[in-house]
Amino acid sequence: MPRPVFATDLDATLIWASKRMPEGYTEPVVDAHPDGRPICVAGPGTMVALEELCTLAEVIYVTARNRHKLERIQGLPVAQWAIVGAGAAVLHHGVDDPRYAARLRQALTACASVRDAEAVIAAAAVGRDELRVIEGSWVQVFYSADQDITDVVQAIADALAPLNWLVVAHGRKVYCTPAPLTKAFALDYVCEQVGAPLTYAAGDSYLDLGMLTDAPHAYVPADAEIVRAGRVPEHALVTIASGPAAGQEIVERVVDMIRLQG
Repeated sequence: MPRPVFATDLDATLIWASKRMPEGYTEPVVDAHPDGRPICVAGPGTMVALEELCTLAEVIYVTARNRHKLERIQGLPVAQWAIVGAGAAVLHHGVDDPRYAARLRQALTACASVRDAEAVIAAAAVGRDELRVIEGSWVQVFYSADQDITDVVQAIADALAPLNWLVVAHGRKVYCTPAPLTKAFALDYVCEQVGAPLTYAAGDSYLDLGMLTDAPHAYVPADAEIVRAGRVPEHALVTIASGPAAGQEIVERVVDMIRLQG
């Protein structure tokens, strides 16, 4: 009998940017710059609880991080499957899954190429700090934290619409993706390979809405972007805790739920 599937975002769901933490925080650092400066922290018991969950469920990391930034997270239990680049690639035991790559290529034939989209984005994304192509599949635009990017996000979206590309703003980052390329699209493929439906999901942003909606049991951190925007799926549970403690609460709740169901 296949194990239940738990798909989870990482940043701002299970781990938290250290710059968002109050001075003097004591949460363990799980991601750092080469010089040791912290990037992300986790709740004190998150990784231990996640280790236990990996023995009970098929855990799938579903992240907008590229594969190198995923590998950089310290103490993250090994999972057979990971989705990186917000659906740009599926990794099985750390290696690209060629069948998923072929499926994605077929789906993307209905969209403009990343090269054409990048040129359009570069023209529309005025005032940007940086523009990056992620996993060779989509484009991320960075703005400074104090900029009001409402109008420019709409301008990028309007420019990309004829190319069948979508735009999502997340803090100071703007995600520009071909319409079929989503976390939910990649997760459907992984669940096919695992031979079990999605049961549990956790996430914080608009990029996670598809898998949160699809999962019978969904969890969202209390201080998530979609909580502030009033976009949490009706059936989803919002945590009591916020920050790194929310990630620990989510994992522990899923462990308890699986054990309760036997």
